[in-house]
Amino acid sequence: MKKIYLSLFAITLASLSFSQAKLNNKHLLESKNSVSVTENKKTEKTPIFNSKTVFWTNEFSNPADWSFSNTSNPSVDWVITNDPTAAPADLAGVFSPLGFTSIGNGFAIIDSDGQGDGATQNAIMTYTGTINCSAIPAVLITFEQAHRRFYEQTFLMVSNDGGLSWTDYVVNQGMPVNTNTTNPQLVELNISAVAANQANVKIAFRYEGAWDWFWAIDDIKMSEAFGNDISLGKSWAGDIINDYDYSIVPGSQIQPLVVGVVATNLGATNAVGSAMNLTISNGTTNVHTQTVNFDLPLGVTDTIWVETGFTPAVNENLTVTFNVNPDDNTVNDISLPSLISTSTTTYAHDFTTTGVYRYDIDAETAMGQTFEIINNATMLSVDVKFETSTTAEQANVRVRRFNPDNATFSDVRTADFIVEQDFVIPTSAIGSGNFTPLTFQVPVQLEAGWFYTVEIRKYAGADRIFIGGSSAGSDDFSTIVYGPFGAGDAVNYFVSSAFSPAVRMSFEASLSVKENDALSSFNVYPNPATEKVSIDFSLTTASPIELTITDLSGKQVYASSLGNKAAGSHTVDVRTSTFAEGIYVVNFKTANGIITEKLVIKK
Repeated sequence: MKKIYLSLFAITLASLSFSQAKLNNKHLLESKNSVSVTENKKTEKTPIFNSKTVFWTNEFSNPADWSFSNTSNPSVDWVITNDPTAAPADLAGVFSPLGFTSIGNGFAIIDSDGQGDGATQNAIMTYTGTINCSAIPAVLITFEQAHRRFYEQTFLMVSNDGGLSWTDYVVNQGMPVNTNTTNPQLVELNISAVAANQANVKIAFRYEGAWDWFWAIDDIKMSEAFGNDISLGKSWAGDIINDYDYSIVPGSQIQPLVVGVVATNLGATNAVGSAMNLTISNGTTNVHTQTVNFDLPLGVTDTIWVETGFTPAVNENLTVTFNVNPDDNTVNDISLPSLISTSTTTYAHDFTTTGVYRYDIDAETAMGQTFEIINNATMLSVDVKFETSTTAEQANVRVRRFNPDNATFSDVRTADFIVEQDFVIPTSAIGSGNFTPLTFQVPVQLEAGWFYTVEIRKYAGADRIFIGGSSAGSDDFSTIVYGPFGAGDAVNYFVSSAFSPAVRMSFEASLSVKENDALSSFNVYPNPATEKVSIDFSLTTASPIELTITDLSGKQVYASSLGNKAAGSHTVDVRTSTFAEGIYVVNFKTANGIITEKLVIKK
């Protein structure tokens, strides 16, 4: 399945070439200046962890407590300062001033941004003393951090032999590109595997970057961990391992949800047969609940996946949340919620479009998304959010398909495009905040069991295309990019987990009846319509009726509650003279289900 696709695409291509783009072409893929840092501004304090016993602290009030080493080029070390404006000047208003609890005593910071293009950092800050944990059977370390993410790597290092050998604990793993922590954010790590019952524990912090952003640390504490303490973090409403994490799924592609949550055992014992509750809600109504049992060893972070067996209906906005049954520490017992919507026609990966992504070079480049087709469908358009500073007058759309069960690496990379078409970019669409449908001359037939990549391509030259997108929804490596981003400017395809561009599929609405025994006939006419459309329907039993009409982007243009209708034949007339020319979807809901029908408006 998709796991094969990832191994061929992401590992073979990205590890060989794309890392060069990350380090050396920072402005090509994700311009630092293109993402509004104020979008992610968070200044609230994170609640301080309520540990059993704090037995060691360090607030950076004495710089002599720390030693510094680096293999950076040029040489650069961590710095201990008490200047609250020490974060990069680009981030004024977000991390200026820094908000550490004891900032007046001092804190540690390393600024990769200030080193500029071409510089690399590998800097270690080591506590000069040793920490006696010999009487502590389970050790938890917490510290406050402030961090803006690009592609750097951040680590806590722990030694139990006075610094002869070290164990790395990755910090900020999975944090999306160009996003911020809170100011500050509390980090909790269970280091019992190395530090518990040890007398000569040392700690260090390591930063590896190359013109990335920054990392600042303060208020370090070691404490005895609670006996039972499961901490929940990020969750997903889609299976990012074997499938994709979609923000919107059209009716023809809906399938039972597979959901997941990141869980960490911060307690003093292995979690065996522990329980958490899964809730899927539509607004204030819970539509699915489930108890999930799991095992999680001491100090381990893992993702717990759940096959819910729950299939959403069309036109639902769902929230997925996990919560742990009460344990010894109630902090972080509820996961960060994940969202998924269903629609009649839209297929999307982007959750919010707060960022702007472009390739700021003259070479031919492209970006897009990959979609799995569960059932046959007809694609009418690719919908794109063009952002301000787009100067190109046209974009080229390319659609490629491949079967992951049969594909080799060469098959995927060289598969023919099934569609390639040029489109004019309307001036009014640029920076409008709306999705622009690029409608194909001939609708594209998509076959079940195949994967399809959709690319928005910029031709070589000085013109630029800027596309909206989000950092959410990218963990599944659905984003595909094309261009000269490899070693020696090799032109190739890559997959990325850095962002999700606002590139969507839009399908033809198909007639669907879901347990709709109340409805014996349904007809929409004239179709195409101009001034008015009539809807005839016949009910076998009395039922309340709701009627809505949406455009292909999902925007509602008409809504009416018709009240309770008796059994028999009925007609409803809708004025369409104010509707723009195009394709719409009529959604007709009875007590027993929803029926949909395509409506074409011509002027």
